[in-house]
Amino acid sequence: MSDAIYLPHIFLYSLFATIITVIYCQFFRPIFISLGIVAKSGGNSSHFGKVPLVGGIAILSCLVTISLLNGNEVLYDARLFFAVLPLWFVSLVDDKYPISPFLRLGVQAIAVLVLMQVFNIDVSYIGPEDGTRIYFGELATLVTLLFGLFIINAFNWVDGLDGLCATVSIVGFSLMFAISGAQEKLLSVSLIFALLGFLLLNFPYKHRAVYERRWGRFRCFLGDNGSASLGILFVVLMIVTSSKDENYNLDVSHTWYFIVVPIFDALHTMYYRISKGRSPFYGDKDHLHHLLAEQFSRQSILLRYFIVSSFFALLGFICIINGIGFYLNLALFCLSLVTFMVTKNRYIKKYRS
Repeated sequence: MSDAIYLPHIFLYSLFATIITVIYCQFFRPIFISLGIVAKSGGNSSHFGKVPLVGGIAILSCLVTISLLNGNEVLYDARLFFAVLPLWFVSLVDDKYPISPFLRLGVQAIAVLVLMQVFNIDVSYIGPEDGTRIYFGELATLVTLLFGLFIINAFNWVDGLDGLCATVSIVGFSLMFAISGAQEKLLSVSLIFALLGFLLLNFPYKHRAVYERRWGRFRCFLGDNGSASLGILFVVLMIVTSSKDENYNLDVSHTWYFIVVPIFDALHTMYYRISKGRSPFYGDKDHLHHLLAEQFSRQSILLRYFIVSSFFALLGFICIINGIGFYLNLALFCLSLVTFMVTKNRYIKKYRS
């Protein structure tokens, strides 16, 4: 395939990915309902009745379809499924029969290790080649494993409100599209517009009672199987793209620009749970979107996530293409993280005290 990506090519991928994802969502919908792989009404979900968790299989099926029709270009090659499918399947089982978080973490670890072996990739360093690059040496495998596990769970934890995971994923993959090479652009744009197709069926529409009566039979959710699949696909793109020298000296230290809110919220959540003497894998309702739901509508929360994510994605694009230094990047990260944690702690004190 040529390194050039032409606008008509991108347009065809985009249109097809959106349409085929909607079709796959509706195809798998009755199957998942009959199997009982559904989200029930109540809690923070803005829906009535049982909604199937078909987002993951619909998006993956879309990517497979595009790959088969286009000579296997979009997903690099079929080897990617050795990492994605086992994780997707176990997460799907978890959607039906909740399993131990440690078993789930173990499967995620295996998926990341398989990914490393299949593509011969790892996180071997961070920082640009200006004298500040840090090499991990023999610790590269461990660093890659921890990076992969963290990102997968960050995606999973942000999927607690209708449309939220899809929205922040679209922003993250859009930044990936802007800075990556030709093959990564095709995977990124396919994911972006597959997620847009899914979002049409997952968006928290304002007049939900009217929407549910008219369009509720089309509604669907990502589920853990969907968010985990998006997480590991992001890991693939991030590591592969950062390993190519032509991509503006990109490395994994820039990851926070792509999915800033999930990363910051995951870091704060782990810190908060440990500070309370709980396991970091202990489920609770103290994620940022849960706290914001006490004060704002779902549509308002989604808009806030989108604005903040887009701002940092734009900031990241500017910093990456201009070759920002490692220490300035670290300073921006620390300042932003501290601001986030202080703000979230205020919400916790207000709504959880």
